Amino acid sequence: MNSPRNNRQGANVRTRSFPGQEPETTDATERSNDWMQPGDRRLLGSLRRDGPESCPLLAARIGMHLKYARKRCETLETRELVRSLDGRRYELTERGERYLEELDSEP
Repeated sequence: MNSPRNNRQGANVRTRSFPGQEPETTDATERSNDWMQPGDRRLLGSLRRDGPESCPLLAARIGMHLKYARKRCETLETRELVRSLDGRRYELTERGERYLEELDSEP
């Protein structure tokens, strides 16, 4: 299902969504982070601080349920903020680092 959505600049952005999935934007420059969940920043921050890690250890380190941590890591990988190294461990990408820097600079 395609639906228009406004980005911060006021231009319409087309999104694709399917049952059971989060909408994907078709405009890579959109900066809206309405897809982000509260634990995502903790996941990204842990990878920034401690380096590549498996989902079970990430989840334990930040106090997140493992199933939820896996789902969020998959979402963050889709957004290219993390990458899977060997099918088990994730690392923060350069894009993920820039994203955290932007979040850190927000008031």
